[in-house]
Amino acid sequence: MKISQYVYFAITTETVAPREITVAVGIEPDHVKVRGSRSLKPKVMPPQNSWQIRSDSNGLTVDEHFAKVVARLMPAKQRLREFLNTTACSKARFQVVRNFADPDGEEEQECDDPRYGRKLAGQHQLLGWHLEREIVDLIVYLDASFDVDEYG
Repeated sequence: MKISQYVYFAITTETVAPREITVAVGIEPDHVKVRGSRSLKPKVMPPQNSWQIRSDSNGLTVDEHFAKVVARLMPAKQRLREFLNTTACSKARFQVVRNFADPDGEEEQECDDPRYGRKLAGQHQLLGWHLEREIVDLIVYLDASFDVDEYG
C-alpha cells in the first residue's frame, strides 16, 4: 500500500479576494483558488475564493503535517479570528486528505522505524494519527470546521 496525505487550513469566502485575506491576516498562503477562475457558466467554478496554508511534503504523518500548519497559523491566530468574525460569509476549515492507493505515495517501511518503534507487517508507518490539545483549541478558537477525506 502506498500512502500520500496532506493537511491544510482554508478560509473560504465569496466576497473577499485571497490577496485581501493575506493582507488582513499577515500570512502568505501556499495555495489560493479564485472564485469563477475556471468557469462562470453553467455554474461558477470554483464557487468561492479559497486561501490555504498547507503541508503536503511526502513521508510525514498527519500529526507532523498538522504541526507544520499550526506553527504557521499560531503567530496570527488573533488576526485570523478577527478576520473571520468581521467578514460576512467567511468560513475556516482544517482539512486532512489521505490517499491509500497513490502510485506516487510512500511505500510501507519493512523495518522498525526509530520515530514509531517496532512495527508489525502490514502496519504502514503513516497510518494512525491524533490531534494535540493545542490544535483542538485552535480549531475551537477559530470556530473552524474539521474534515477528513480518505481515498483508497
